[in-house]
Amino acid sequence: MPFDGSLFGSRVVTKDTGGIITVRSELGEPIHKVNNRALKLWKEYDDSVFKLTREKRGAWLQEHCADVFERLDADYFKP
Repeated sequence: MPFDGSLFGSRVVTKDTGGIITVRSELGEPIHKVNNRALKLWKEYDDSVFKLTREKRGAWLQEHCADVFERLDADYFKP
């Protein structure tokens, strides 16, 4: 049976799962993923930071870079 892709993650990333969440791809198209902490962070940034213009996004990132790094370390995929 054909499939669209595979999701590989650590046990920590897959905590707090349930259902499907819709996020925007890098091309701006909606994509549906399994709901987990990493995707909740992606969705939060989709709804706030990635809607800003490029100039405002850079200023926001400089102002909040410590928080962004902390959230990525805590909630996003790790190699």
